[in-house]
Amino acid sequence: TSEEEVEQFEEALTLLYQQEKIEHLPLFLSVLDDRTQQEEVMYGVLHAIESYASTLGFSKYIELILAAMDSFQEQAEEWKELIFLRMINSEACFDDLLRIVSHQHKDELKEELRLIFLRIIQRD
Repeated sequence: TSEEEVEQFEEALTLLYQQEKIEHLPLFLSVLDDRTQQEEVMYGVLHAIESYASTLGFSKYIELILAAMDSFQEQAEEWKELIFLRMINSEACFDDLLRIVSHQHKDELKEELRLIFLRIIQRD
């Protein structure tokens, strides 16, 4: 990946980010990739994703992330964990996260979340 390609990607990301459309959230999630050599670009994507929390509020943000879990690439487990770790570490977000996750009825999603939280716990 050339520096020019990185700049073009970041410019496109900025244009999408500035539109603040919730329809873009799955797109941002789909870009995250653990195999990247451009980690700073992925952090830019992460910050764009997290901006939805301040725009929409934490409850809506969490609900949108959970609804878009299928958008993550298979090779984005570390980024997925990081998103949830940052929610856990956020005093403002943590209570909403617990409430929303505890009311999940989809078994597949509950299992995926359980595995994510287990990997987070095992990190330390």
